[in-house]
Amino acid sequence: MKILLVEDDYIQEQAIVTAIKKKFPDIQVSTICTELEFREKIDETLKNPPDMVILDVMIRWTDPGPGLDLESIPAEVLEGGAYRAGLRCERIWEDRLPRTPIVFYSVLEEKDMKSEFPNRPRVYRLSKNSDPTALLKKIQDWKDKLPVVHQNSL
Repeated sequence: MKILLVEDDYIQEQAIVTAIKKKFPDIQVSTICTELEFREKIDETLKNPPDMVILDVMIRWTDPGPGLDLESIPAEVLEGGAYRAGLRCERIWEDRLPRTPIVFYSVLEEKDMKSEFPNRPRVYRLSKNSDPTALLKKIQDWKDKLPVVHQNSL
């Protein structure tokens, strides 16, 4: 099984990857750290798509630094900001590969974002905290649904 994790906080990224690898040593986890990187890598990622995407809702557009061209940032990004970045990534993903499960894994309270989340059978919302049990259960549930041949091909 392959998982794509989109998370811009390095500490949280490492904690999530470590928890997944500890529970599921056979799972491959690749990471993307910014919305720009997600957009740049979407075609490459879809050539060998993951079995699940875990998306933080609030991710930055790109890493700050010299040479950052603020004029090249799309209007929807400037308007919605980091608060909606994961939702924009999900829409891009859904347009390209609608059957892959997406887990929104965020510190945002469900009540704060409930109206924003898509209502599709393969889109899940989980609260991010120091205990990854709910996330690991969702991964296990999805892993159990995958054909054995698919799981063993990794």
